[in-house]
This record gives sequence, C-alpha cells and structure tokens, in this order.
Amino acid sequence: MSDSQDILLLDTHVWVWLMTGADQLKNSPCIFQIDQAILYSGLRVSAVSVWEVGKLEYKGRLKFHMDCLTWVKKSITCSRHFAIRNNAGDCD
Repeated sequence: MSDSQDILLLDTHVWVWLMTGADQLKNSPCIFQIDQAILYSGLRVSAVSVWEVGKLEYKGRLKFHMDCLTWVKKSITCSRHFAIRNNAGDCD
C-alpha cells in the first residue's frame, strides 16, 4: 500500500475482530495489509458495516462493554492509531 490512493475496505466481521483483538486475525496473512492500510490511512469500513454491527448488537449476537454507538465511534477513531500487532483493547 505505498500508493496513497490504495484503500482496504474491511468486511464487518474483520472490523469487529480487529477492534476486539480476536484470535482469528493473529496468524492471518492479511495482518501486513491491514497494518499498511492503518499506516497510510487507507483503512475503511462501510456504512453498511456500521449498520450491521448495530443490528447484531441489537439482536444480542454482539456484546460490547459500552453502548454500540460509542463502540463504533471509538473503533473508527482508534483504528487510525494502532497496528494489528498491538492490543486493540488499548483503545478503550
């Protein structure tokens, strides 16, 4: 991701895994690309993913230690400041 126009659009489940420090990403070959996207401000989440997280939280399939809107705001802000190798929980 050396070109400033390159972006990486995260699928909803990858976004949630990234922000919760889930084990599913720890040995993933995608870690380098996610790190690079964060480094070059090329990481994106779609509006549909925000809606889906809200819907999953409402149905009880996702649980956060804060209200869903706060989690979304924090995760969007936080994802600009950490790499996958760091603990996403530090953004709380």
